[in-house]
Amino acid sequence: MANNIINKYSYYQKRRNDTLKKNQVTKPSSNKLNENSYSKTRNESLIKDIELKLIPSLKVISLVSNKMQKEVKEYNTKKEEYNLSMKKYKDAVNKELEHQKQLQKKKDEEEALKKQQAEEREKELFAKKEKERLEKLKESAKFMYSSARVVEEFETNKKRIAEIEQTIRVPVENSPDLKQVYAQKRLINPAFGQLTNSRRHLIELTSKVIGYINQTKVQPLAYQWILNFTAKGLCRQAELECRVKPEMAIPLAEMAHLLNEQFPELIPQFLIPRLIKKCPVLIGYMSNDKKEMGFKAKDPQNPEMKSVYLERMDGLLAFYSMLCKTQNGNNITLDLVWKMITRWANRNIKSMDSDLVFGSLVTVLECCGSEFDQKFGKQANKLINVFLVGAFKDEFSSSVNWKRLMIMVEDKMSSGQYKNFQGMTND
Repeated sequence: MANNIINKYSYYQKRRNDTLKKNQVTKPSSNKLNENSYSKTRNESLIKDIELKLIPSLKVISLVSNKMQKEVKEYNTKKEEYNLSMKKYKDAVNKELEHQKQLQKKKDEEEALKKQQAEEREKELFAKKEKERLEKLKESAKFMYSSARVVEEFETNKKRIAEIEQTIRVPVENSPDLKQVYAQKRLINPAFGQLTNSRRHLIELTSKVIGYINQTKVQPLAYQWILNFTAKGLCRQAELECRVKPEMAIPLAEMAHLLNEQFPELIPQFLIPRLIKKCPVLIGYMSNDKKEMGFKAKDPQNPEMKSVYLERMDGLLAFYSMLCKTQNGNNITLDLVWKMITRWANRNIKSMDSDLVFGSLVTVLECCGSEFDQKFGKQANKLINVFLVGAFKDEFSSSVNWKRLMIMVEDKMSSGQYKNFQGMTND
């Protein structure tokens, strides 16, 4: 509104000035003089009128304008203050965010460091435990083949045999009711001598024996007694037949494993302890005590001849070797043969019975040499070669059984494998 008024005022002022200039330049006529005079008067009157109306408005406008300028100035000042405060606020927020970011970064770094340290401690602990485990394993391996461990196993086995005698055999023999188990004994005993290399015949005989044993399960003590008798029968058959025909240990070992599938106590609790008692060289035990070594000495004045003893040991070792090589789920594996031979190799040569050791080694290799060689490869060759070189050769090269072993190894080197017995026939 103030701009409109000012514009009108400027317009009339300009118009007035133009008119005055025109009147000064042109000489008007007498008629026009009056007319111009009237026009001039009128214009002046109009201008005065406008000025009277315009000046108060301009004053108001001036006051309003000053007030507005003051308000604008105050607004700008407050705006600047606000912007400054907002800048400070934003700076403070950004500073706080940066601080929090630094704190979080520091926290993450600390957590990462703690995690890394924990992982390193865990690795160190694992490495320490693994080192301890390997050291224990190493020590265990050393102890496994040490004479102290052999003696420990022998004594443990003696306790087991004594336990069988005291808690099973004697109570049954002293009980008229339990003696009825002798009927099953008489039925089982012939089965061992009837074995051949026929698998069908083996299964028939084993089924009969399983049936006879199952008949004793109603009396737990009688059942334990018949298992012990079965273990004795298997060992006796090995001593009698396998000493002459080692290949007959194949059906005997297969029958033992088939029976153990039905009666899991048979091999670990009865057969193995019985074998160790009769042939302690199975665990590497050797002694000057003939009774401990399995010699039959019912008559002290007429002890068993060593040749007969060695033949019996060959029969038992053939049976044991076949037990270990026959595929089974009873944890009787060639690892036991490795342990046995390694213990022989670790024996003090001066206290070693060369006839027993080298004869036993020949028998074992005849029965499971091929499978032993396949499983242990070059290590098997190294182990067997220990007996043919160095101190063993110097001490025992004149022994008959050492020469037998040398010939067997030479044949194996030329043919590429140990000779095998013919297996079971699937008729």
